[in-house]
Amino acid sequence: MAMLWAFSCFAFFLIPYYLSSIKEADIYVLSLATEAAELTASLICLYIARIMDLRKAFGLFGSLTCIAALAILIFRGVIGDSNSGSQIISYVDGGLIMLCNLGVVCTFDIVYLLNPELFPTIYLATSFGLCNIVGRFVSIFSPIVARVPNPYPLVILMCFGGASVFLSSKLNKC
Repeated sequence: MAMLWAFSCFAFFLIPYYLSSIKEADIYVLSLATEAAELTASLICLYIARIMDLRKAFGLFGSLTCIAALAILIFRGVIGDSNSGSQIISYVDGGLIMLCNLGVVCTFDIVYLLNPELFPTIYLATSFGLCNIVGRFVSIFSPIVARVPNPYPLVILMCFGGASVFLSSKLNKC
């Protein structure tokens, strides 16, 4: 659980730092995309929490994060770091960032919902605290990772996400 929490915190803070490193990006389109993703994720989690096993939901949205990060890598590899002033490229970039951020915010919301499902009430506060400490410690590295040369920030995000998706399938109730 601490690993899932760490991934959620790390990714939640990595995306904004990574966005600031994209050269010549339209900051308004990217800001709109991230805010739309956060609103959409909150609405999705309200629905998902009622109809789906939260471990599977974490796997679904963790996979979405990995796939969107891969799509960003491929798209940015095709067009390079500069947007060449094209508005269409800027919107595609914003859409991919929105998908990645949607997956991240959903996983962030799901770990909060998953914790009470896995731990008995007597250990719940301790598990929240321990997971939060680990998550916040790992999130310290988000700005550092976001500043390393491309493609490493998104590759690290995909690897961390893939490991978290795998681990989410192995969670059991205490």
